Amino acid sequence: MSHKNEHDCGCGCGCDHEDEVMEMENDCDCDCCDHENEVVILVDEDGNEHPFEMIFVVELDDKSYAVLGSLEDEETTVIMELVGEEESLELHPIEDEEELNRVVEFVREQLEEGFEDEDEDEEEE
Repeated sequence: MSHKNEHDCGCGCGCDHEDEVMEMENDCDCDCCDHENEVVILVDEDGNEHPFEMIFVVELDDKSYAVLGSLEDEETTVIMELVGEEESLELHPIEDEEELNRVVEFVREQLEEGFEDEDEDEEEE
């Protein structure tokens, strides 16, 4: 996967840099401007670029994982490990199959709990 970060909101927060893992648009925590969800461009083995939206981040076993939804195919979801400090986060594929299975199961549980909480909130109204 390759990555290039472009940030052009003009807020002056200094988010411009390049890495080798993901392309981020609107990658800014500055609160001084209105950003939409982050878009990540993942590059496959053949050099084809595929846009993904960062849906949410989960924490498990002292690691952070980004859940990304494809903007080309709504059926496709990718989970990648977030590595680094807040100013220089990188997305890395999860190489260990056991780790990936734990993360996928954790995300499923979180989603189910979230849906259950929403159902309970709707019933209370």
